[in-house]
Amino acid sequence: SFRTVKYLFSWQLLQLALYFIVPGKITSGRVMSSGRILFYQCNGLYCLLISNLLVIILSFFGFIDPVYFVNNILEFLVLSNLLGLVLTMTVYLKAVYYPNFQQDCYFSGSPLYDVYCGVEHS
Repeated sequence: SFRTVKYLFSWQLLQLALYFIVPGKITSGRVMSSGRILFYQCNGLYCLLISNLLVIILSFFGFIDPVYFVNNILEFLVLSNLLGLVLTMTVYLKAVYYPNFQQDCYFSGSPLYDVYCGVEHS
């Protein structure tokens, strides 16, 4: 239903906004094959707490129906899987045709393996 789509995409937009708004410690990740180091903003726990508090507050004041998710769990699961599939294929095609750093890309020769393990994070 449209309401399920609205809830799911609103949730995704909220998570995206929180990632950019909530401050967090910058930590270094793995070293790529070219020697480049990836850096990540570690603010996930704060975003989780803010998200949960926001849902509780919005439910308490009647802006959202907390039972709706439970009653429509199958719709949310199907939509989430479709969104995950679209995101996976988008990121894979982006890595194949428009890589950020060509020297970090690794193609195994098997598109299925490349989709599963990633092309740009070798």
